[in-house]
Amino acid sequence: MGQGEGAGEGSGSTGWSIMWLIILLLVGFWLAGVCAFLYIILNIFAACIEGLNPVCEILLKGVQATGTCAQYMVKGTPISEAFK
Repeated sequence: MGQGEGAGEGSGSTGWSIMWLIILLLVGFWLAGVCAFLYIILNIFAACIEGLNPVCEILLKGVQATGTCAQYMVKGTPISEAFK
């Protein structure tokens, strides 16, 4: 009937989805908030200081951590498979 990726055959475990929700709430939002603050500040100076570009890329991945947790939560991905 539906064409989405969730709750169909072969979908992940509800337990893993709950685990990812806990990780998202306890770690993901805090990590993204700190990384976003630092990214905004350092990105201003990255135009002048070339050495800050790799740091800004790492901080951007930290900002995107909430989206990653949410994707794993929706799919019910086990933690061992998420970090392969």
